Amino acid sequence: MANHVLIEKETGYPHGVSVLNGTIISYALYETKDGRHVSLGALEPKFWRNFCEALGREEWLQAHYSKPERSNQVYREMTDLFKSKTLSEWSEFAMRVDSCLAPVLEAGEIAEFPFYKAKEFVFDQGQIKMHGDIGGDSGSCPPEKGGQTEEILRGWLGATDEQMEVWRNNGVI
Repeated sequence: MANHVLIEKETGYPHGVSVLNGTIISYALYETKDGRHVSLGALEPKFWRNFCEALGREEWLQAHYSKPERSNQVYREMTDLFKSKTLSEWSEFAMRVDSCLAPVLEAGEIAEFPFYKAKEFVFDQGQIKMHGDIGGDSGSCPPEKGGQTEEILRGWLGATDEQMEVWRNNGVI
């Protein structure tokens, strides 16, 4: 977020890096046949080229940084193409073609998603490694809801035994 904040301070543009928020066709979200979405992040030319060539759409190469507007023929064709296949079909494509295409998953789908399983990003009862490509200890699971309440109230905020008892009796903790 630091870069986004810096850009806002310098330019006044409140939405961060403009090419990273759907202002070009190669870096946007697209709806699939089954009403789900995929994320295309083919900002770098090699990823865009891989995407276009894998689809047999070399004529799209020149439209790499064009705008996602209805007047843009390539954008219309891409929108139609994405809607012609399901999320599962696009996920399979994304696993085969190095194009920065990924499914937009629901939280409950992440642990079972083949990419995360194959890369061993899933650990300890479905937790997902934030940076699965970084070796070393994966850390601990997040605490249970309320699991650190007393520690925080006592240690960080200096709550006394009397205050803790009052809060417990009143259902605050």
